[in-house]
Amino acid sequence: MQGEFRHLTRLSAATGERQALLTGLAADLEALAVPPAAGAPRPLALVSNEGGISALRLYAPDSAAPPQRVATELPEGQLRNPRWHPRLPELGFHHVWTQSPGQIYSWNQADGKLTAWTAADTEGTALQTGLLRWKSFDGLEISGLHTPPPAHFKGPRPVYISLHGGPAAQARPGYLSATLRALVEQQGMHLIQPNVRGSDGFGKRFLALDNGRLRENATRDVSALLDLIATRADMDPGKVVVAGGSYGGYLSLAVAAAESQRIAGSICRVGIANFVSFLEHTESYRRDNRRAEYGDERDPAMRRFLTEISPLSRVDRMRKPMFIVHGRNDPRVPYGEAQQIVSALRAQGTPVWFLTAEDEGHSFTKPANRDELHQNTLEFVRRVVQGEPIVR
Repeated sequence: MQGEFRHLTRLSAATGERQALLTGLAADLEALAVPPAAGAPRPLALVSNEGGISALRLYAPDSAAPPQRVATELPEGQLRNPRWHPRLPELGFHHVWTQSPGQIYSWNQADGKLTAWTAADTEGTALQTGLLRWKSFDGLEISGLHTPPPAHFKGPRPVYISLHGGPAAQARPGYLSATLRALVEQQGMHLIQPNVRGSDGFGKRFLALDNGRLRENATRDVSALLDLIATRADMDPGKVVVAGGSYGGYLSLAVAAAESQRIAGSICRVGIANFVSFLEHTESYRRDNRRAEYGDERDPAMRRFLTEISPLSRVDRMRKPMFIVHGRNDPRVPYGEAQQIVSALRAQGTPVWFLTAEDEGHSFTKPANRDELHQNTLEFVRRVVQGEPIVR
């Protein structure tokens, strides 16, 4: 891979020479369809990841013409498994978006017609997800997915910020989980899924911008999002809930400390509370990999830094209601992380709910446990948004 992004490369079978193509396209190439040798000539079909949303383009490597964007009427989503028909100028693919876990489409090169061969989910309210962009403290552009509530909810509405894990992962449009859909449809919340620095899909430089001593800059990206929310007439800046799992759980704790005055509550699922204890107790096969991302706690200077920025060291700043979720058998982020933060929150009188399960690990997978988490999440959010106490 040359440059910032994953790109197309042509390999000569005769000489072994490699030629990098389309390196100027600032997006990762994630799928392609090679036309069959038989029949009329057809171009390559390329799928690129642009801010988390798939874009479909046609490209003829031997032509001077740039790639042509097609099927732009598709809802914002993820396009997968493109395939050319063996004989017809028809491109088939699988499309995932807010209203469907997977539809089958075809696009006809001859007339540009897009055909849906399977239906989307038509139950409930039709939701659409798009891109939201903002500038962070240092001028870096940050983006995220935004799903607004149905139009019948009037006036400024509450906001639910959902932070992905990883940190080298990416929020991408997909069929919303039951919990997120209920928050949008039933509680009328704006759903924002940020891709803060350190997220995948935005180039190699962006991916490394949160490593080691740069860790807190990702929290500042969320602070900049709160600035944006405060300027929007359709969002209520006094009713913002920040939530996340795994690394996103760490971020939700970090934001709860940094922005206690500007959020209504925070949800941390299997999150890191203390980087030092996390690195010392995560499963041994992961430690070196995680040290490359966060820093090596065995180095005294780095240990001091990691201790300083850990949410546990700043728990005195967390004054808004908290919901902590953790499985007892989590091998990635040990259960002790939740125990530490919950004990500290309770000791200082911060309202906190704590949900655990003896038979779960890094996520809640069993139906009964998932239902318990779903119901408690909706109730926690409802209470903090409406200003009701979470502990009576």
